[in-house]
Amino acid sequence: NSMTLNGLYKVSVTKGSYHGMPFEGRSTTGYNNMTKKYQNAWIDNMGSGMVLMEGTYDDAAKTISFSGRETDPMTGKDNPVRQTVKFIDDKNEYIEMFATRDGKEAKTMEIRLTKK
Repeated sequence: NSMTLNGLYKVSVTKGSYHGMPFEGRSTTGYNNMTKKYQNAWIDNMGSGMVLMEGTYDDAAKTISFSGRETDPMTGKDNPVRQTVKFIDDKNEYIEMFATRDGKEAKTMEIRLTKK
């Protein structure tokens, strides 16, 4: 994670594996003062589309809940997606991503971030 553009945006780079293949994803998150919502853009090396989401922060849960839409790279269908970003403490975040396909929601990704 790093902050950019005068601290307005958090840029995250995630590397790992997915079904034995190298995986890399990137997200940019910021707060939109006009809409009073957080916005997130996600891209990765498994598909060519951007996932754009918008959400709100729950102070009691220390969680941003995002929702948006994605194009499924396997079927080409447009599907609802959601993501939660939980701030566990100053050094740890827990991110979950979910997609709804054929009316059923499933977790598509889980990321644990630890600040060094």
